[in-house]
Amino acid sequence: MARIMDRLRAGSPVFAVERSGAGYVLVGRPDHRKEFNELVRDLINSDLDDCVILPVTDGGLGYERANILPC
Repeated sequence: MARIMDRLRAGSPVFAVERSGAGYVLVGRPDHRKEFNELVRDLINSDLDDCVILPVTDGGLGYERANILPC
């Protein structure tokens, strides 16, 4: 799972990464909403034992950001 977390911290055209205390925040890019929503859903449904995913809804059926906090 560490490889996935390393890739997330590196950023992507789908999202920006912001540091937040001990964790970080993935912020979806408006032109990649669908891909970001899929990524957050995959993270939520993953068996992660080294971090917690706290998604923030966009007020509709998707997400605008996801807070990732180490356990």
